Amino acid sequence: MSDENEREIPVTNEIQSYLHCILCLNELPEGQSPGDYARIAVGYTELGIQIWCRRHDCNIMHMDFEGKSPFPANLNRRLFDPVEVAEKLMEPSDA
Repeated sequence: MSDENEREIPVTNEIQSYLHCILCLNELPEGQSPGDYARIAVGYTELGIQIWCRRHDCNIMHMDFEGKSPFPANLNRRLFDPVEVAEKLMEPSDA
């Protein structure tokens, strides 16, 4: 990092609260999770970032960056340790 005041942006899943289309939640099939049922698109707009429900062709959230930029972002993907993945695959299944 170039500046000691900059925060490190992790590449791990740090989501604390998920966003869902209310229409999808209202028709969620029994036994299916909202995450598995979701059909969303996320992308940049002139204002900021928008989350769009592809199933219902409607807005979930449109975040306005208020013309401020650049915003810090981490666009790297998490690289997995092959040993860690192999160990998880070898764990006994609860099924």
